[in-house]
Amino acid sequence: MLEPWTEDRQEAERIQRKIKKMQEEAAIRSIITAKRALIRQEGAELQTALHALAEEMHAFSSNSLVSGLAGGLSGAAADAAGNVLQAIPQPAFTSPII
Repeated sequence: MLEPWTEDRQEAERIQRKIKKMQEEAAIRSIITAKRALIRQEGAELQTALHALAEEMHAFSSNSLVSGLAGGLSGAAADAAGNVLQAIPQPAFTSPII
C-alpha cells in the first residue's frame, strides 16, 4: 500500500533536486567567470611585457647594434648597415591569450 503522502514527497524531492541543480549551475558559472577574469588579466600583463620587449628589441637594433657595428665597418658600408638597421620597424607582438 502506498503512503498517503507519496506524491507530495516525490514532488518535494523533485523540487529539491531541481534547486540543487540550479545551485550547482550557478556555482559553475561563478567559477568560469572568475577564471575568465584571471585569464584576461594575465593576457593584459603578457601584452604589456611583449610591448616592452618589442621596444627593447627595436632600441637594440636601431641604436646599440648600429653603434656596435660602427667599430667594425667604415665608410659607405657602415652608413648602409646603419640605415638598414634603423629602418627596421618595431616588432608588433600580440598576446596569444585573448
